[in-house]
Amino acid sequence: MAQSAISQHVAALMGAIPSQPAAPTPAAPEPPRSWSFIDRRTGETVQYTCMQGCDIDHSREIGRRIFREDVWCWTKPEPLTLPVNTNGYPEEFRVLDTLIKVEPWSEKVAERLPFAVVELVDDHFVEGLDPDGLETVINTLSARVEEMRATHRRLLAVREEYMRRGRTVRHANGLEFTVIPADSYDARMARDVRELTMEDGSVWTVGTRGAGSTFAWQPKGGRA
Repeated sequence: MAQSAISQHVAALMGAIPSQPAAPTPAAPEPPRSWSFIDRRTGETVQYTCMQGCDIDHSREIGRRIFREDVWCWTKPEPLTLPVNTNGYPEEFRVLDTLIKVEPWSEKVAERLPFAVVELVDDHFVEGLDPDGLETVINTLSARVEEMRATHRRLLAVREEYMRRGRTVRHANGLEFTVIPADSYDARMARDVRELTMEDGSVWTVGTRGAGSTFAWQPKGGRA
């Protein structure tokens, strides 16, 4: 009897717990398009199936007389642009577009299999990349991005030091303090260190390094 009551209680609790929505099923990729054209040299009708994901509009080729080598497929990403200065003023240029392409009747045998093309900047390409080649490009660019991140960190530090260089803050009694970085040697070695409110209401840490050497600094990242 007790077991039956427990079972009913558990069933009631389970019924009160809202069911979790099922994860959406990924949409199946569209099947490759199949179409035909007429070989301009032989007059033969050629059946062709596009590469998976091809987003070229082939309406100008379907059913037309064309050369086989003029048929190819690619899949292109949404363009990314940056303002690039080439002649005195910035213009939006495509950068780092990476597409997959195949040319089934190319004179280059390697291009008859899908390969990658990286457009570094408008109309400047690294072409014919197999998976290993594309990975090499990715690794090279990744290393450069890490260098750019390091440069960003240095830029922040350099700008902070530069903006403070030669600047002074004044106390209400007329005493002036030379602003220095908080992590500078002078800040670490200063004597009589204390906090002081300046005439503009800002609070600074101040100290001296001898007669006539009065300095002020704020914690790194603090508002000057």
